[in-house]
Amino acid sequence: MQLVICLMGLQCSGIYLMENYLVEAYGVKRYKGYTTRKRKKHEEGNTYNFLNVDQMIDEDYALLAWREYKGDFYARKLQDIPEGISVCVIDYNGYLELKDKVNTLPIYINRGIKYRFKNCNSQWDIGYNEFLQRDFVDRVQFDLLVYDKEVIKINHEGINNVFLIIDDIIFPYLKEIDKQKNIEDARLKIMYEKMSKEAWFSNDKYM
Repeated sequence: MQLVICLMGLQCSGIYLMENYLVEAYGVKRYKGYTTRKRKKHEEGNTYNFLNVDQMIDEDYALLAWREYKGDFYARKLQDIPEGISVCVIDYNGYLELKDKVNTLPIYINRGIKYRFKNCNSQWDIGYNEFLQRDFVDRVQFDLLVYDKEVIKINHEGINNVFLIIDDIIFPYLKEIDKQKNIEDARLKIMYEKMSKEAWFSNDKYM
């Protein structure tokens, strides 16, 4: 069986943090995509497979969910989908393409613009104009998602609240997990990594 949990949300909504949570807490496998963009400072190596443009073109025959943003390309391989339950961060258009080829569990995390900009600025040092430009591009597709009844929508009202909702959604799909130990350990680890990353970026700004 193959089931891909598709996490979606506007920039800095906490979707990568939730992806890490599913991997750490439940042993869900990561379904990684490909990109030609440069790795961001302090970015973990498990977010994407990083390729140059020539390598991306060579793989064209095998790629789906092609996207372009500011000259950088993003895509995925259908044959990379792991057996069992996996998770990926994907946009709405990519999800629509993927769901026709494999079983999916779509989840959209909605968070207010004020909190998202604060996260973007603290983690990636993104200015407000750049933030709004990316938001405008994303909203074109995510505004349509609101009407998609198959997509589970979560309002981000605090990270622990989102953890609990994700737990409720995932439990029916998983078997034989040490719930209490794995979940608590995963939450502590992810929160520690989040605070450490924010500290790195804060220090870099003043160096």
